[in-house]
Amino acid sequence: MLTENKTFYIHQSDIDVYNAMATDEYLLQCVSCGKYSVALHIYSWLRPCITLGRFTPTDIFKKNCDIDVTRRLTGGNALYHENDIAYGIAIKLGEEKNVGLELCRKVSQVIQKVFWEFQTETKLVCNERNLNNRRLPCNETFSRCELVYSDGKKAAAAAQKNNRVAILQQGSIYLNHQPQKINNFINNCTGIVNAVSVADIDKNDFMQRLATSMAKEFDVSRENRPVCENQEINNLINEKYRNSEWVWQNFR
Repeated sequence: MLTENKTFYIHQSDIDVYNAMATDEYLLQCVSCGKYSVALHIYSWLRPCITLGRFTPTDIFKKNCDIDVTRRLTGGNALYHENDIAYGIAIKLGEEKNVGLELCRKVSQVIQKVFWEFQTETKLVCNERNLNNRRLPCNETFSRCELVYSDGKKAAAAAQKNNRVAILQQGSIYLNHQPQKINNFINNCTGIVNAVSVADIDKNDFMQRLATSMAKEFDVSRENRPVCENQEINNLINEKYRNSEWVWQNFR
């Protein structure tokens, strides 16, 4: 049996959406097989892109759009990425109940503390059930646990994948971000009602502080070495995240 190690990955440089999604899935696999007990990945985007949730209907996307698009391993809805900060965290499942909700709450509290360091007020809102519609953008829907700005608009989005051995949470933190741009790419007649206005926070500074806080909270060692040259990640990119047949199928 492999000895469990706690490790921490961080990408300070921007990466493309295919590499980002494949890296998160690879880290989930590493935790699932016992190579790591906790894996953390924090990153920003090389260029504007869109991630579709695992079960997002493909017909919401407008045809012939010139933007990188792939599908996440996790659930949730379509999400536009540009200047947001993203993360993936994978942990082993124990015998505790509501592991997913507790992980979401714990990560949200860490993000909230970092916002406080920038004198930005947020609050954690918990609902009894998901208030979700798969045909709407992710920032316009609410799950059981959400971090919102003082005006009620979402400060972050999160979605999870539970494979019964480990759980992966992927999230996006809205800073200097314009999520309403997703209207250019999806068929959404409602418009964006929950898009945050620009928050005057330096992205790189926030990212550094978030990395330090997350590493401390989840007791992981910090390694600045990238994993983008890993062959398993490259295989995932080619077999899934750049594979149009996989991306554009409708999962049930």
